[in-house]
Amino acid sequence: MSDYNPADIPATEKFQTEVKLLQEEYKTSLKTGEHVDKQFETIPLIVGNYFGKQCEIIYETKLNQLCREIIEFHKNSSMSHIDLIEYPRFKELLWDARYKTHTFLETL
Repeated sequence: MSDYNPADIPATEKFQTEVKLLQEEYKTSLKTGEHVDKQFETIPLIVGNYFGKQCEIIYETKLNQLCREIIEFHKNSSMSHIDLIEYPRFKELLWDARYKTHTFLETL
């Protein structure tokens, strides 16, 4: 993900910052063989899968939660007149975060 884009608004900037933290957590879990966030270890969906798949499910779950938080953040911002869901920059960042995990995992 790029660090600066003239199309960024507060919500997309916050999203980028938070996604980078999630990606680091994902990479750390894969490197160490331990989940950084222990709250997910007992969820039935997680327990039955191999470790890499567990990490992927946790990342996707946290990414979905982050999207909800960013949308709420955006609703209360001065830029709330912009439809965030249809905002091209947000869609691009979300797409990259969700479907281009290989790009940040290459640095393992």
